[in-house]
Amino acid sequence: MLVNGNTLPKAYWLLFILIMLLTSYQNLLKFGKVQHYQMDEFEYYGRILFYLITSIAESIIYIVFIWLIVSIVKRVAEKWGISWVNR
Repeated sequence: MLVNGNTLPKAYWLLFILIMLLTSYQNLLKFGKVQHYQMDEFEYYGRILFYLITSIAESIIYIVFIWLIVSIVKRVAEKWGISWVNR
């Protein structure tokens, strides 16, 4: 786990960036309709910042779920004696 200086593997960080870009696109352009804002008030910048922060939080939740599923699959594979997971 993430204790004693351990960190996520690089694959998860790359996956995090990909998921964050996709959720940011979805939140900003599809749900937020940012392309229709005139950007003349601070409220619009606050909305964009809010959408970006929620996209980061959503991406973190996705990564945690993916990490949990992968760790469960690895444990089950070790229990059954399947060695192809650790290659």
